[in-house]
Amino acid sequence: PAVRRWSLLGRRGRHGVRPVPVGTVQAAPGSSDCSQCAPGRFANATGAVLCSECPVGRTEAGDRRWCDICAPGYFS
Repeated sequence: PAVRRWSLLGRRGRHGVRPVPVGTVQAAPGSSDCSQCAPGRFANATGAVLCSECPVGRTEAGDRRWCDICAPGYFS
């Protein structure tokens, strides 16, 4: 599956730069692109540098913004 990417170029914030959105991380140091966290991982803060792994028994939810309890009949 393709990784969803966003570009931070052309968006304005403090000093003309916008923080990395929740559920994503900066694609590479100094890059203006962001990548969505991989399956089973999440980033619940704006400006995250790394995605965190979901705890056992949980899976990513909300566009990889948090982890939720697995549905009945599924496990993680």
